Amino acid sequence: MKNSQKEIDSRRFNILMKLQDMREIRLTHLADIFKISMATLRSDISFLENRNLITHRHGIVEINENKTAKKMYDSFDFRCSLHSREKEAIASWILYNMKCIENDYYIALDSGSSIFYLLKEIINHHSLQVQVITNNVAAMSFFITSHQMDGRIMMCLTGGQLLPSRKCLIGKDAEKWIPRTKIAFLGADVVSFGSGLFSSRREEANIKIKYIKESEYIVVLADHSKLGFQKGSVGERYAYFEKTSDNKLILKPDDKEAIGKKFIIVTDNNGQDINEPYIKKELDFLRRENIEIESVLQFAPVTT
Repeated sequence: MKNSQKEIDSRRFNILMKLQDMREIRLTHLADIFKISMATLRSDISFLENRNLITHRHGIVEINENKTAKKMYDSFDFRCSLHSREKEAIASWILYNMKCIENDYYIALDSGSSIFYLLKEIINHHSLQVQVITNNVAAMSFFITSHQMDGRIMMCLTGGQLLPSRKCLIGKDAEKWIPRTKIAFLGADVVSFGSGLFSSRREEANIKIKYIKESEYIVVLADHSKLGFQKGSVGERYAYFEKTSDNKLILKPDDKEAIGKKFIIVTDNNGQDINEPYIKKELDFLRRENIEIESVLQFAPVTT
């Protein structure tokens, strides 16, 4: 049975998402992942290559780093579509298993795409009463259209300069509107216990630093592709981990005068083949440092 154009477009988009994680991959492996014939895959590759999104040579496909590709990868909508099932699992785990949000808490949500999924869970909870501060314009827009007008959730958007592609507010004006909160929920483009937390943009990194400084406790949402340094991992560090005398880790924002905060990293258990080595390196690092893994890293199960 012939696939519809919608199914073909969806598959090509998913191929791009896979390459965004892995940067390069053999054609045979890509065909196995998507369970398609080599003839079908070559058609998809030709389509993407003609649009200057990928490069194909000697049986290997590599994602391009040109302006057209970068603009697409940088967009909030594209990042939201990456690992959506994993992000949903992480958000659900935080709300229903960790149960770290209680009624009347004042919480902060940053501009990460995973945060968008957390807000959805909070809205769908039906009984949770919280006050939220955010620079996430997409999250605020979703809240406005969700018809949650009973006052159960109070949303406050920071001021600041709009960054259209990322659908967030940045700059000094955004920073000054961030008050003290109970918990800050942050996204990260790279999570490395040896090196720290990274954001792809300095402007967003500065906002995350302010969130950490003003919050009592930090929860970082990072799907498995963000765990550990991988090929193509770049960014601006906004926090690092410091070991205490009693073998605990605290999170310190990239500010010499700031104090460390208690934290937890929440990822998913869907690491699969290419990501497992990077996850293993992070776990090995924690073991060498005698850090109890469960105290700093939790894995949300992804349901099929």
